[in-house]
Amino acid sequence: MEPRSTHHPQGRRGDGPQGGAEHLYEQTRDAMSGVAERASEMWDEVYDQGERYYREGSRAVSNIDGSALAFALIVGVAGYALAYLIHSQQSWQDNRTRRHHGRERGGRNR
Repeated sequence: MEPRSTHHPQGRRGDGPQGGAEHLYEQTRDAMSGVAERASEMWDEVYDQGERYYREGSRAVSNIDGSALAFALIVGVAGYALAYLIHSQQSWQDNRTRRHHGRERGGRNR
């Protein structure tokens, strides 16, 4: 392999456009190789971190006793019921308001 030269814009590998193309190809190949290596490293880090989270989550779930799980379920059901009541009350008032205003408009036009 011949040494690269920084003072020739097209490189030392050849004269003309082909030498420049070869140089550009090598630069691109080196850059892509670096990107692929970094992506592989990042994947390994993410995989390891996910594995740690899974282990910690499994430990945390196995430490929950039945009473804590029942309490969480009751709180969830109560929250859902409260949201349902609020939503249905609001919906009932909206329908009542629409009917009331509809009668007023109908009465004015007659």
